[in-house]
Amino acid sequence: TYNTFHHYNDATYADDVYYDGYVGWNNYAADSYYNGDIYPVINNATVNGVISTYYLDDGISTNTNANSLTIKNSTIHGMIYSECMTTDCAERANDYYHDRLALTVDNSTIDDNYEHYTYNGTYNNAADTHVVNVFNIGTAITLDQEVDLSISNNSHVAGITLTQGYEWEDIDDNTVSTGVNSSEVFNNTITVKDSTVTSGSWSDEGTSGWFGNTGNASDYNGGDWNRDDIALAVIAHPAADNAMQTTATFDNSTLMGDVFFSSNFDENFFPHGRDSYRDADGDVDTNGWDGTDRLDLTLNNGSKWVGAAMSAHLTVDTNDDGVPDAYGPVYNDNGVVIDTSTGTEATATLIDIAANSLWPSSTVGVENSDSEYSEFDHIIGNEVYQSGLF
Repeated sequence: TYNTFHHYNDATYADDVYYDGYVGWNNYAADSYYNGDIYPVINNATVNGVISTYYLDDGISTNTNANSLTIKNSTIHGMIYSECMTTDCAERANDYYHDRLALTVDNSTIDDNYEHYTYNGTYNNAADTHVVNVFNIGTAITLDQEVDLSISNNSHVAGITLTQGYEWEDIDDNTVSTGVNSSEVFNNTITVKDSTVTSGSWSDEGTSGWFGNTGNASDYNGGDWNRDDIALAVIAHPAADNAMQTTATFDNSTLMGDVFFSSNFDENFFPHGRDSYRDADGDVDTNGWDGTDRLDLTLNNGSKWVGAAMSAHLTVDTNDDGVPDAYGPVYNDNGVVIDTSTGTEATATLIDIAANSLWPSSTVGVENSDSEYSEFDHIIGNEVYQSGLF
């Protein structure tokens, strides 16, 4: 059994809670500049707390260590997280290379039920008490890096949350008609076989309960919008120069919870079109050049899903005027910004893209007074393009 949080108050350590949950290969070679607290092959073990992959890929060009974490025959009472868990993590930024994470969960449980680290003791005859809250940083697997995630062999995972934590910036490229492009795509793959993924939790489950038991992250309410009911969340960054595309496949498995996909297409997607970067002739001739964010979800071989599918876009009111204005500027036919109030979910202005979706109130029938059928209330075409869940 290993605990990722420890309290010290002695001649060596100042009175505080210390985090010891970074995974690393610990081979102390020239290609292992950063060494972790936990060896990244966890087998027949119990880990209490938060495991962070922040330093697993050490970012040195000579690195021969695999950027991989394997959890087998084990219980993680808590979560796996890719971000910094300590006060100062700035040193990783030097020469850091964004290698894909290979994360394997085999016959293991990650329960997302570790809500806090608490310490209540005494020091010099005075109370010495500390609490570290982690219930609100994510679900059982919460990553902001590209990942190939495999969950198999009767594993149970309480929630998967994937975000787009970095980008490859667009460059001026003569071979691209629009003039600017990065060929990179932020890709994730999720494979779940003979296993269960449930909802996770962003709330403190210890504040309510019944019959002597508090709630669990895997509890599913199934009522109105509730982020604690989300089992799979894929959230693309609207300011990234690359599309975020995720493929999730469930084979003989159970998905117990909602699927949430959030996307504004991309930083350089223009729902009302704009002039290509290179020709600068004033003609609106492209919808953009960075691809499309998407989540492809497949359930086969008797897999079961209880939950909802939700697609959303990100908006933020930066000046508190009641109008969301941070993401998703809207352009008119001349490429001029006319509206910054909403993000982008879909567009019917198809310049150099093909329709891919039915969309509420997008293409409706023409009302026929001689017919009892309400043509105007029904969608008749798919002449809309969306970035979303397929």
